[in-house]
Amino acid sequence: MSPVREARRRSDAHACTHPSGGYPKPRILHQTFGRVPGVGHDNGNCETAWKEKTMQKRKLGNTNLEVSALGLGCMGMTFSYGPAPDKQEMISLLRAAVDRGITFFDTAEVYGPFNNEELVGEALAPFRGHVVIATKFGFKLDPTGKKAWVGLDSRPERIKQVAEGSLKRLKGEALRPF
Repeated sequence: MSPVREARRRSDAHACTHPSGGYPKPRILHQTFGRVPGVGHDNGNCETAWKEKTMQKRKLGNTNLEVSALGLGCMGMTFSYGPAPDKQEMISLLRAAVDRGITFFDTAEVYGPFNNEELVGEALAPFRGHVVIATKFGFKLDPTGKKAWVGLDSRPERIKQVAEGSLKRLKGEALRPF
């Protein structure tokens, strides 16, 4: 059973109001952290559980860009580790990661190629402004259309081409280099 389906099956899920205004979704929060003796649910104070169980954050480099201490690499969701998993399950998994506090996701145009960025863009579109998606460039894709890369290409015109393509696939509006 997939982790997402297992989380949905668990019986300790319940809904309540959090100081976050419902983000992350209460159901997922409680399935992730369960009932902690003496904290939150046992004494009816979900606010306490929320404060004690939030994801740690980190700043990237010398920027003000803040992300979750844990990130999620997305390559295996469409490419590389055997047959690609079911697309809807991967969308559910990405959204469940956000519900659990993950805000940093890694992809690249070369994963697939292209379809990993499309998957991540579709899954995370509802969370624009709450997540950071890292992507990479510099790969020279096979000009015959094969799903492979045949070298490196970091010329300025290629960087511009990749940035425009990635923004489209990721459903983004702007890049924030760091």
